[in-house]
Amino acid sequence: MLLSEAITRFGRGLIGQGASKNTVESYRRHLKLLVKFFPEKNVEEIGPTDLNEFLYAVRLKENGSEKTPRTMNAINTAVKSFFKSLALKENPAERLRIKKVRIERDYIIQDEVRKLLDGVTVIRDRTIMAVLCLLGLRREEIAGVTVGEIKGPALRILGKGGVERDIPINASAREHLDRFLHWKEKHGESVELSAPLFVSRKGNPLSMNAIYNLVKKWTIKILGKELYPHALRHSFASMLVAKNVNIATIQRLMGHSSISMTEVYLHISNELKEDAVSRLDI
Repeated sequence: MLLSEAITRFGRGLIGQGASKNTVESYRRHLKLLVKFFPEKNVEEIGPTDLNEFLYAVRLKENGSEKTPRTMNAINTAVKSFFKSLALKENPAERLRIKKVRIERDYIIQDEVRKLLDGVTVIRDRTIMAVLCLLGLRREEIAGVTVGEIKGPALRILGKGGVERDIPINASAREHLDRFLHWKEKHGESVELSAPLFVSRKGNPLSMNAIYNLVKKWTIKILGKELYPHALRHSFASMLVAKNVNIATIQRLMGHSSISMTEVYLHISNELKEDAVSRLDI
């Protein structure tokens, strides 16, 4: 079977297994590099040496600089998952290794969250910031939230891999959501339970790209630094760490499948480190 055909089938299989849209698109993007490198090869013709040559060739960007370890890990992961799905007699990607990379993500502290929420003048955008920072949602989750889902004491989210989680709506988030619902009703936007919570000026559900761009715009304007939705979600986890919330609880609130994923997102503040070390004083 041609490599390109096998990759197309692999993508359909991911969708059938309930993989998120972002995961499917990421895998397809990385595997297109494989097709470009082996345009006429059948999957059965590709061996370990071929894959090593491929990975060596794609390690460089167009400007000649090397791709980050995180990017190369993503390519390796896509290739390994693809060949594993084929159930070949000999898997050429079996020995590919995913390197452990310590990822330091941008985030903001509680005072900056307050400054951001106070500074956003568009009520819809401010509510989106509040949901990111105070409830820790992913941008695709925000794009899919309906009016009915935020009216209860907790927000039930269908996250990655079709896993549901309940996030209690705290008082601060509730204040922002109730104010926004009142605004929506007053300005003629639908507040039916099945209506999307966040819509564009034309009344269409707000896209993930729109959420991405508005977060970037407001964080530059108010905080003087370029941040994206995932950084604000990360801030949610960081604030919970500062409040000494158990990491297993944070894992459930973030919707991570394993505790190791949560650990990557967490930053322990210098104040907490100093406090921990000070307790060893004898």
